[in-house]
Amino acid sequence: MTVNRVFEGLTVVAVGVILLLNTTGYLPWSVWFHVLTLWPLLLVAGGLEIIGKGMDAVWLRVLSSVIVLGGLLVGAFALPAMTDAPGWGRHMTGSGTPFEIEVPLERGVREGEARIEGAVGAYTVSAGDELVSVRGRSPFGSPRVDTSVEAGRATVDVRGPEGSGIWMPGMRSGTRMDVTLAETVVWDLSLDSGVVDVDADLSGLRLGSLTVDAGVSQVTVRLGDVPRGEDEVPVHVKGGVANFVLRVPRDAGVRVDADAGLSNIDVARDIPRVAGERRWQNDAFAESGGYRIRVETGVSNVRIETY
Repeated sequence: MTVNRVFEGLTVVAVGVILLLNTTGYLPWSVWFHVLTLWPLLLVAGGLEIIGKGMDAVWLRVLSSVIVLGGLLVGAFALPAMTDAPGWGRHMTGSGTPFEIEVPLERGVREGEARIEGAVGAYTVSAGDELVSVRGRSPFGSPRVDTSVEAGRATVDVRGPEGSGIWMPGMRSGTRMDVTLAETVVWDLSLDSGVVDVDADLSGLRLGSLTVDAGVSQVTVRLGDVPRGEDEVPVHVKGGVANFVLRVPRDAGVRVDADAGLSNIDVARDIPRVAGERRWQNDAFAESGGYRIRVETGVSNVRIETY
């Protein structure tokens, strides 16, 4: 066995280890975005491999494998922990331009529909006093915020600044966006994320429904009490490659129905599994309803926790 074969094997092992850490929840799926930012290394490694074959130089082919292996390890373990990591593409990481958008809450607004969409970056969602407020900074400019009110029902559409441009692998984003919605309004809320880290503390919001469509994301959602007058609050979790954590109050009624592909689903012990089914339900839900959670995901790690 040649040294080159050894390093090729180590590269395959590294990919397998990272995927294993993804599926077990120890490493977020979003690290593959960081790996993609190092895509020029593939061109360098490919060029060295071609030269090595032409010159019959084993050391060049070994160097090619070392570069790929190093790129995997740096992208998966080093870049996620760095606040100002290097990147290639349309944007070189920087502080970006700050933005602050506020839309006041009109009298008589009791219900609302909100959609928050992001492409690349880190987002938070929480409760506030305004109908909607959006603060943060981004190298792509300001986000798009559209609102309307009709017959006491508000419609809010928030789109991250990078969502209006063209994103390509290798482009890094320094976008940070903090969104608040009015805590007195009953919201039908939709979170649509791309390659985004989302931390949504919705415990102060009144939810009529929640939909989370996760791409390559790390998503954490904390729910509060079920609003008065709501027998069931549907929560729909769908997406592709994601780490998803949903936290619900310990005394809330909860039912979880799972229709997931290669997903690992871990549900808190105080929400028992129904024998013979991929369904979990506690006594509180059977008695008075609560959160009806439906999980439809691809390759994901999903945890339902109580607090």
